[in-house]
Amino acid sequence: RCSLPEGRHAVLLMDRGTMDVLAYVGKDQFDDVLEEFNWTVPQLRDQRYEAVVHLVTAAIGAERFYTLENNKARMESRPEAIALDGRLARAWVGH
Repeated sequence: RCSLPEGRHAVLLMDRGTMDVLAYVGKDQFDDVLEEFNWTVPQLRDQRYEAVVHLVTAAIGAERFYTLENNKARMESRPEAIALDGRLARAWVGH
């Protein structure tokens, strides 16, 4: 929730969304989490977000800018980043 003065609107941008987890853990583990918490994909994907914007990794098309040097959290090689980008995009199909 975001607190704003009455009549004001806001856009909340998030770096990650609930469906991103699918790209990292795989379908079997993701399905286990859904079952454990009694969640559905439409609840997580469609009912939580007004819009989803996928920013493609620099590893695709801007290779010289993809580096591990400027982000301590980034650990994927260029080929791994490309594969992960595809999984992330597929995780949100249907939104």
